[in-house]
This record gives sequence, C-alpha cells and structure tokens, in this order.
Amino acid sequence: MSAERLKRLNQLHDERRRAQRDDIDYPTSATRGWTETFDIRLLNLSPMGFHARGKVTFERDQKLRILLPVVGEVEGQVAWALTGCCGGWFINPIEADLYAKVLATIEAAAA
Repeated sequence: MSAERLKRLNQLHDERRRAQRDDIDYPTSATRGWTETFDIRLLNLSPMGFHARGKVTFERDQKLRILLPVVGEVEGQVAWALTGCCGGWFINPIEADLYAKVLATIEAAAA
C-alpha cells in the first residue's frame, strides 16, 4: 500500500470518529455471516457509524448488517469490541436526507 493511500485511509478513519453522534436507544437486529441474526440495541448513531449492545460476542473487523428504519439493512464493520458491545462504521455512509428520516422514525418510535 502506498504511503499516500495509507494517509488517506487514516484521514477517512479520523473523519468517521469525529462525526456527530446522536444518542438513541433503539432495539433492532443485526446479521453476521449469511444466517446468524440476533437482537441488538443501538446506543448511538451517526451517518458514518454506530455503537451497539447485544448478548453476543462481537469481534473487531467482523462485518454486520444492521436493520434500520427507512433504509433497511446497512452494512457495517466492527472497529472495536468489548464484552457485549461494539462500535463500528458503515461501509457506505447514510446520506444526510435519509439519515434525518432514520432519526425521526427512531424518535417517533420512542415517544
């Protein structure tokens, strides 16, 4: 990998970490592999990523498909994992207008 490409990947990682996160409490499901679906609770969300809790063992770098309102399943990758929780980033960030609708739907469900 070239030094320039590595530098750009590090910049993208920093941008994702600095993205404004919205605190939520939203029960949903996630799938890993092709068949293992389990319940999770999203604790915060941004167009770039998520923080989730569940009764499963998460592993760093594993791919997850997370079910969100409005947009359906969104593919993410675990950046860090602790017992029963993880944080990660979306492979394709959620577009701003769709993200606003996702949040509005989550907030309406909580009311």
